[in-house]
Amino acid sequence: MTAGSSDGAEQVGYARVDGETEATWWSNGDVSDLLPDFEEASAAAVSENIVVGTGIKPGEVERSSYLYYDGETRELEASEGERAEVFDINSEGESVGHASDGSALRWSLDAEDEPRELSSPHGQARALSIDDAGTVGGSAESEDGVTVPVIWNSDGEYRELPVLDGAEHSVVSSISGDFAIGTSGSSPDGSPGVLWNLAENTVTELPESIDANDVNGSGAVAGTAEDGSAAVVDGEEVTELPDLAAGASKAETIAESGEVAGASRDAAGNWHAVIWTGC
Repeated sequence: MTAGSSDGAEQVGYARVDGETEATWWSNGDVSDLLPDFEEASAAAVSENIVVGTGIKPGEVERSSYLYYDGETRELEASEGERAEVFDINSEGESVGHASDGSALRWSLDAEDEPRELSSPHGQARALSIDDAGTVGGSAESEDGVTVPVIWNSDGEYRELPVLDGAEHSVVSSISGDFAIGTSGSSPDGSPGVLWNLAENTVTELPESIDANDVNGSGAVAGTAEDGSAAVVDGEEVTELPDLAAGASKAETIAESGEVAGASRDAAGNWHAVIWTGC
């Protein structure tokens, strides 16, 4: 499992079937193959029985973005001549991503035309996450040419977030309510993980041992510890989650209830999709 809905009812990820990797969708614990009309499809996010991801349209060679709903596949398009990459969707069917020209994009479920481009006053931008209230998180180029963390509210209003001292590359990767996570540091690689409190407009460095993947509306963070264990960070407390047998697991997504989904390796070395409850 690599992503899940905010209510914890649905997850997406992938499975190995007869040596092939297939995009997979879980709904209330039941698994089914994801069958969009795209080849080599991968699933990025799911909410309210709607899946978004990328794949290759029949007859083409480059990857495109899709929205899969009620057995039908719709391509998520960028402006003419550009390609789009989708990253997230919320419970209202609003999905976000960016185009190959560096514009941040937002698609509506009921809109068949081109997506709405999110404002970026100083250059290129990326939209990586959207919460159920319609707030989008990502990054943008600043007036000084550095990469800054930004959010756009449901009306598209642009806001830069604080960064760690000296940071020149900061990105919001997941957002939920008053909280967001991402990285803030000197470069795209190796920058510390951080937690933003959007209501207080503050940024706090997460424990160095945690690779953060998702945050819920209470500020609890799901991630993977440096020893290879799934973990949850809640305030100053870090809780490592049990694994199946082999001492390796990944916490990829955390629901509003605190339920965590991800993967864990068994004694034979095989990875399995798992859900942790009572976190």
